[in-house]
Amino acid sequence: MQSTSSGAVGEALVNGIRRAQRNMTESSMGSSASRSSCASFVSSDGVGRTVAPRTSTGSMVSLLDMGRSSLFSQLVGLQANLRFKMVADEKLEAAPPPADQAVACACDILLIRNINPLNATFQCRFCVYLEWLDKAAINMPLGEISDDVKKQLSVPEISLQNTIATGLEVHSIPMVVNSDTGHVACKVLYQAVMQMELNMRPFPFDTQRLVLVLGLRARRDRGRLVACQFCSIDKQIKLDEWELMGAFSHADRPDGRARVQFGVVIGRAYWYYIVNVFIALVAITSGVFAGYFIPTSRNFDRLRLGVAVLFAQTTFRLSIESKLPKVAYATMFDQYNMFCQLLVLVYIFGAIIVSIFNMDIKTSLMDTSQINTSLTDRIFAYCCLVIWCCGNAAWAASVSLHRRRQHTNLQEGGERGALTSPENEVTEAVQNRSTLSGQICTSVRMVRSMLRILHQQYEQCQLVCRCGSCMISTRFQQPSSANSPCA
Repeated sequence: MQSTSSGAVGEALVNGIRRAQRNMTESSMGSSASRSSCASFVSSDGVGRTVAPRTSTGSMVSLLDMGRSSLFSQLVGLQANLRFKMVADEKLEAAPPPADQAVACACDILLIRNINPLNATFQCRFCVYLEWLDKAAINMPLGEISDDVKKQLSVPEISLQNTIATGLEVHSIPMVVNSDTGHVACKVLYQAVMQMELNMRPFPFDTQRLVLVLGLRARRDRGRLVACQFCSIDKQIKLDEWELMGAFSHADRPDGRARVQFGVVIGRAYWYYIVNVFIALVAITSGVFAGYFIPTSRNFDRLRLGVAVLFAQTTFRLSIESKLPKVAYATMFDQYNMFCQLLVLVYIFGAIIVSIFNMDIKTSLMDTSQINTSLTDRIFAYCCLVIWCCGNAAWAASVSLHRRRQHTNLQEGGERGALTSPENEVTEAVQNRSTLSGQICTSVRMVRSMLRILHQQYEQCQLVCRCGSCMISTRFQQPSSANSPCA
């Protein structure tokens, strides 16, 4: 009898759950009688064994609806007064409030090391200086503030937004600078592993930015505005493969919360790659032109030379693999390497065409066959020489143009926003850096200025010639008559 009642209860449970799944949109609470029946769903008999009372399918559905409605009401109550919201949601709800307090911020970069282009990280030790006006600091004694009084101040809460690991964070004791205005200052020392964005397309002639992104993300700092003062670099910082080119700073409020960026511009020491990589690659590729000094009758030796040069290029590329960046796109070095391989393939293709002509010579009785073979060989030799010279010139021009654009961007301060400081301009190291591209650009500017002056003089001469009664020489002499049209 108990087994029969248990089977009926199980079947009722299954039917009730299926009916509840079909009626998920309903949110009825159920009657008080249903609640009492649901509360007494499990009871015990006189012996002490737990038994399931006979219940109806409607009471089970009421139980599920009540649980669902209670969870829904809890979620509605939580969403009404959420403490943490997405910045995007806050931005959609209302415009960011205007700033009513300014915070002067400066940065002193003390140490940079372990620049890893593969992981796009670098280690940095820097000190951040903060100064602001606090009403609670008015009429306070000058000097450091005690811990009890510090709780009354509204100290800006800085967060590192592009850090991976923070190893050291030391906050100094705030100090009152001017008690009449409530001028307070403090500094924070950081040592962290920062993440940077790399653009390795112009490798090895690339310049990178080591950026420190600081933000005031606390809710009590939403009404504050950060103004950049300076970003200094310790002169003792020395990097093996890189060259310090300058510093920059930038402040904005992208989502209504203050953000400031301090950074260093570094340029790769590319002369190492020119001397040890590019010169060797040029020497290897130029070896294919020695094949044209081999007689056309020994075409097998020509093909063997082309394959040997191609094999040498591949081996050289594998030997310097550890020095090349592992990125998903082609760099300038990859483009030049592919150009060198293309030249060797053109040489091999020409050698195959000449060998086909030699096979026709053996089966032909024409006297001009040897002349046609020599002419074809010369055509391929001249084509390879033109491709080699024009390709090198075009690649050098693209590198020079890219370097010029980089220097122009650095001199203009790079990225600019709502607030910029004078330190956005890079130091004089960029302007005084002696490069081939800089010398070419200077020469071009001088030629353009001379042409502009000559053009102005030509226009003045044309204007004088329109007078009719004056000669062109009157442009340089005083007119003798007052009635002259040029007087």
